[in-house]
Amino acid sequence: MNKIMKIFTICAVFAMIISCKNFATDKDIKQNAEGKI
Repeated sequence: MNKIMKIFTICAVFAMIISCKNFATDKDIKQNAEGKI
């Protein structure tokens, strides 16, 4: 049970990091598009 919780926690952290990176790149792309227009 403890091992499963550790794996789940690691997966949750990875998911948060990936979603944060995607959010950051989305903001950068929008800012670049606004700057070009």
